[in-house]
Amino acid sequence: MADAQNTEHSIEVIKPVSITPKEYARSTEFSVLNEPLGAVAIAFAELEAQLTATINALLNLEYKDGVALEDLMQSFASRRKLFCALAALKSPDLLKKEVEKKGGLGSRLLECNNFRNDLIHGNWTTWYEDGSFGKVRYRADVGGLHPIQSLYKMKIEDIWEAHKAIFKCSLAVATWRHVFNHRDQPQFWPSSWRDKLK
Repeated sequence: MADAQNTEHSIEVIKPVSITPKEYARSTEFSVLNEPLGAVAIAFAELEAQLTATINALLNLEYKDGVALEDLMQSFASRRKLFCALAALKSPDLLKKEVEKKGGLGSRLLECNNFRNDLIHGNWTTWYEDGSFGKVRYRADVGGLHPIQSLYKMKIEDIWEAHKAIFKCSLAVATWRHVFNHRDQPQFWPSSWRDKLK
């Protein structure tokens, strides 16, 4: 009978798998979301910068004062409300109308903020075989919590459409500010704005 203590045991050393966050981000089913969601984040950062510059113009602030205001008022929703209020108080009727009308800048900024919040915040938890993705997210209001059903199943193209809407809104804010800054000089306005005077 062999002595149990003399029995040789081999020990196999297993090295842990090493993976970087970048490698992990590229290896999952959700990796195809990296580019469109990154584009949404970058376009929204540009929209925020355009909104800040426009608020600065409405308040006649120097750059550093506007940066301080932006740092102290980080909520985009609050800055949107400030912009809408200042536009109503300080801009000519044509510019006011472009903010207040149905589908105007006020509602477009709200829509873009919702796009950013809905697409960027919260985990993407569902991957469908047709290449769609989903997540569960809620919007809270005085009536309670309401699921955002459009997020249950989204295609990559839907995210790119949100990016396009944010990008176009950013251009519209920049154009609005240009017209505001030259409100007494319509010859410097884009032709599409000059047509609105007719």
